[in-house]
Amino acid sequence: MVLVHDAQAWRKPDKEEIAAYLESPAPDACLTLVGTTLPPKDPLRKAFQKKGEVLEYRAPKSWELPEWTLRQAKKLGVSLGSAEAKLLVERAGAHQQSILRELEKLLSYKGRARVTAEDVELLVPRTLEARVFDLVDAVVDGHGYAAFTIVEDLYGSGEKPTGLFYRLLRHYQQLSRVLALREEGWPQAQIQSELQLKPYPAKKLFKQAGNYSVERARAALGHLAETDARMKGQANTPAEFELELCLGRLLALREV
Repeated sequence: MVLVHDAQAWRKPDKEEIAAYLESPAPDACLTLVGTTLPPKDPLRKAFQKKGEVLEYRAPKSWELPEWTLRQAKKLGVSLGSAEAKLLVERAGAHQQSILRELEKLLSYKGRARVTAEDVELLVPRTLEARVFDLVDAVVDGHGYAAFTIVEDLYGSGEKPTGLFYRLLRHYQQLSRVLALREEGWPQAQIQSELQLKPYPAKKLFKQAGNYSVERARAALGHLAETDARMKGQANTPAEFELELCLGRLLALREV
């Protein structure tokens, strides 16, 4: 068997060459192509529909993941409720393999006993995206101790200060866009569609936007822009210092 991954990335001439091969394939070989998306008119899809077989395994949408998680838990023998499944997805993220690994971990820990929310919080680490939301929540709410504790935890898990800073910067840029569109009178659903936000990030951004004014967001972006310049060579101080100095400035902001 010949197994090829990422077939969707091939150029059209390459796909057409495979389609021509399928008209008279080697009788003692099995060709299997794996791709993420192949549109209806794709040469590979059309060729395999004619001369072979097309198998599709649709990944669940983000809002379908809690129900999908419940089904997988049942197959594994994990006693999991709806609220706990939703919490697991929020913490583990939208990657199916990650969710399955966390279910296996819960099974090893609890056996057939009922999994509680406390079990999920204890065993399932939050994704980097979720931790960045936690960090911004702490900054928005003025919880300095929590903000710096989260940063230290992220350092401990191997995250670099520059990577954390740019995630924080992108988050504030999105938050600023949400605020600007809301000021223009856009409804929440339209903002979510315009910014191509998934349900969980959208929910968190809209909640944070409720605690921010446009002026405060503009001031925050100013501090972030200054830190960006300093990290790119304007200053000779360590990146950890610049990130933490920026957090201090963000925490010091007050509503106008």
